[in-house]
Formats: sequence, C-alpha cells, structure tokens
Amino acid sequence: MKTKLKKSILFIGCISLFSTFSFGQCKNILKKADLSAMIAYEHCENTKVAKMYKGDQASIPQEIKSNKRYRLMTVAQKRFGEVNVYILGENGDTLGIKTKETNQRYWDLMVDKNQQVQIKISVPNESSKTGIDVFGCVAIILGEIENTDLVNLD
Repeated sequence: MKTKLKKSILFIGCISLFSTFSFGQCKNILKKADLSAMIAYEHCENTKVAKMYKGDQASIPQEIKSNKRYRLMTVAQKRFGEVNVYILGENGDTLGIKTKETNQRYWDLMVDKNQQVQIKISVPNESSKTGIDVFGCVAIILGEIENTDLVNLD
C-alpha cells in the first residue's frame, strides 16, 4: 500500500511540474521575441498569451479608438508554422488579415470611429508525424499611440 501511495504522489508531482513548466514557457515566449517594432507603442496592458493546440481558434474583443494608432504583433512558437490573424469590425467587416509570414511581423491599424473589434487567431491544423497533439504558445501584442504623439511631416 505504501508503494502505491508513493507512486501516486510521484505521479501527481510529475504532472504538476510538467503543467507548471508548460505554462511557464508561455510566459517566457515574449522574452525571446524581437519586440523592437513595438518600442514607440504602449502595449503592457494589451498583451495576451495563451497555450494553444494545432487547429485551435481564439477570439479577443478589443476596443479601438479613432484618436489612436494601433500596432498589432503576433508571436508564436515555430512548431505551429504560420498563425492566421483576422481583425473584424463591429459589422463583421474585415479590417485586416495576416496569413503569410513576411519581413514585417506587425500591422498598423487606424479607424475612423471608435469601435469594438474582434481579433481572431487561428492555428493551422496540420497533422503531427507522431500522432501526439502539439501545443505551444501564441502571444498577441496590441500597442497603441496617441495620434498627437506622431511626428508631423508638414
């Protein structure tokens, strides 16, 4: 009986450690990312990090104001390949789409009127060679800057 108890405690401890480690890697994804494009933008409050599996989708509601310029950046672990991002306006109209990796890893976004948008993230559903569900971390960083803080080139 003591052997079973020891094995159970060891098993539970290993699962807890693995769970803590896997969530910890999501917190560290931003430490390794190049965020130099976000230097001029305030983004601390608008950073979302999540553990996702291949084929997962997520939607983040976000208020966008007309007196600000926004920069949206996604950071995902390489095992996912390319993460798709869509920005949908209040009426369901598409304000922006990111589907392919380019040298520019961010979008700049401005709107004519204040509105509530949905930032939709989709992780490709590619089958794993091992048959094991692959998970990893995805971060969405939304920076903002007041239009009055922008340089006037007149």
